[in-house]
Amino acid sequence: MTVALYRALFLLGLWRADAFQLNHRSTRPHQHQPPRAQADEQQATLTGPQTMKEVDGLSQIASDHETFLLDMWGVMHDGSKPYDGALDAVKRLKDHGKRIIILSNSSKRKANSERMLEKLGFDVDDFDDIITSGDITHSLLMGTASELGCSEWEILSKLIAEGKRKVFVFGSGVEDEEYCTSAGWTLAPIDDADIILARGTFTINDGNGVVDKNTDEMKYWQVMEDVLFRGAQRKLPMLVSNPDKVRPDEGLPPMPGAIGDTYERFVWTTHCAPVGDMTEEGAREYVKRIGKPFAECYEIALRNSDKKTAIMVGDALETDMVGK
Repeated sequence: MTVALYRALFLLGLWRADAFQLNHRSTRPHQHQPPRAQADEQQATLTGPQTMKEVDGLSQIASDHETFLLDMWGVMHDGSKPYDGALDAVKRLKDHGKRIIILSNSSKRKANSERMLEKLGFDVDDFDDIITSGDITHSLLMGTASELGCSEWEILSKLIAEGKRKVFVFGSGVEDEEYCTSAGWTLAPIDDADIILARGTFTINDGNGVVDKNTDEMKYWQVMEDVLFRGAQRKLPMLVSNPDKVRPDEGLPPMPGAIGDTYERFVWTTHCAPVGDMTEEGAREYVKRIGKPFAECYEIALRNSDKKTAIMVGDALETDMVGK
């Protein structure tokens, strides 16, 4: 199987069911894969009558809103340079006394976002707060998310209370170990881990070694498939610190959200009839996604703001707009 095909099957979230049948790893009959439910009970949903209005710029709507939630990638910059007018727009909003809050699905912590924004020419003092899904996830791992106004994940809280703090990581490679150890967790192989953390799609780290996608992409996808299967067999919970499913680059490479979707299918297909009684809905309980479009990050961002006068500026309907 080619690297491109492996990647495509992963992105579709279909590979494991077919692999089961071809390799006879399971005695259950072939199962048709239904699409993952489009909402879960934690996801914020649009309610009430909705309208769409085309505007030429923030100046047309600035007077109607006091708090502006801004996405970073795709709204303020492209990863290497700010978009035309972005620097000026932030300054103008600040000059008009608006609250400006960055709300990002970055798996990294606030300090990383501050460094990037400064490098791109933004004044971080113009932002009333910078909230990343990586920071919220870190607080959950520490057991201090309630201090942010975020509900603890019962499954995770129980592990922490029992002193079970071993984590297997799908990561970025740069600071995965420091991110986990600073929250009190130790990296461990999948067969010893208490939880899986999906915060990146570049490396796989079990504490003993790192599989780097840039070094050997075929091995990366093969190890990922095997690890997800073994984790699903053990019904390990997974924490996804970036719900985005694809990155808006050439080829739309998968993001941690795609790992979460695929893992749900692994849990379901591994334990459904006739092997067990797992349902698709039940499998969703094993994956916790942190970030947009789920309600928690918006509650945290707006805890000191009037929600009625807040607005989200984003580039993706599925995350930024649906959540808000």
